[in-house]
Amino acid sequence: MSYRSFEFPIGVRHYFFLSETRKIFLNGFVVFDYPVATEIRFNSGLVLESSQNGSFALGGGMSFGKINAELRYYTPRKIVNWSAFPSDYHKLSVILGFKIL
Repeated sequence: MSYRSFEFPIGVRHYFFLSETRKIFLNGFVVFDYPVATEIRFNSGLVLESSQNGSFALGGGMSFGKINAELRYYTPRKIVNWSAFPSDYHKLSVILGFKIL
C-alpha cells in the first residue's frame, strides 16, 4: 500500500493563560484529506484507488515562551470506500514548534 495525501485542518484553538509566558490550549479541527498517487495493489493484480475523505482532530498542548508542544488525535477515516476491504486510518501526532518572531 502506498498512501500519500495533503491534509488541510481547519479549526479553533482556545488558550488558558497561566502566566505571561506560559499557557495551555485545546483545539478541534475538521480535516480535509486529498489523496495524491495513492493505491493499494494486491497479488491478484487488483488495484484500488483511495478516495477523498475527511476526519476530525482533537488536541491540546502547552506553550512556554517561544516553544510549544501539542498532542493531536485524528479520528478514523476510510482510505478506500469498499466494504469488502476494511481500511480505517487514524493517527496520533506529537507536534513541536518554535516561534521565530
